[in-house]
Amino acid sequence: MLKLSVWFAALALCVNAGTCMAKGNIWAAAGQTFQFSNNIGEWKSPDGSAQIRSDDTDVTLKFYGSVIDIAGIYGSPWLSEAAWSGEARGVFVNASDGGAVGTWRTRAFVEAGGRVREIDVQKAIRTAHAIKSTCVLNVVSVGWIDSGDALLVMEQVPNSSGCSHMSKAVFFVLDVKTGKIRETLTPTGAKARYSDVFGARVDDTLTLQ
Repeated sequence: MLKLSVWFAALALCVNAGTCMAKGNIWAAAGQTFQFSNNIGEWKSPDGSAQIRSDDTDVTLKFYGSVIDIAGIYGSPWLSEAAWSGEARGVFVNASDGGAVGTWRTRAFVEAGGRVREIDVQKAIRTAHAIKSTCVLNVVSVGWIDSGDALLVMEQVPNSSGCSHMSKAVFFVLDVKTGKIRETLTPTGAKARYSDVFGARVDDTLTLQ
């Protein structure tokens, strides 16, 4: 029901319009949601090297000649965002396969030496065992930092009264080259250093700590 209410609220903004852009800046300040027209969602990086297209059957990322299936984390164009970094030559996608509360997942990719490589964010965060809850945790990319050499990621307990430790969050700085955690930060520590890349939902989460 929550997913449908979010969908129709967003859709209402585009009534009688053939094409619309859903509001970006969900978890990432640089995040952009997809342009939506005729049941097809699309996003493109400024230089055109990364493109996402979603329809009724497939969700693909075309990135420097590679075609990557990202349907596993995708729910709708209204619950998805992508953020590009020219410095990192990378793109990350945050998406919920449920409603606005979650479950949110992220995938991040970079190009180096003509090859596309995925940063295994989920694996890195899972091995850290930083938060425990009765609910499945949200994991989202927040921003490319340190001149594109690192990725800021947040792990969060969904903001639901059915979850133990509701809304608790922890941040990680992932090395883009190795995919390993450089540093683990409290919400206060992350805000002091990286608040410029925070999206609206991250700011909301910090008010609940």
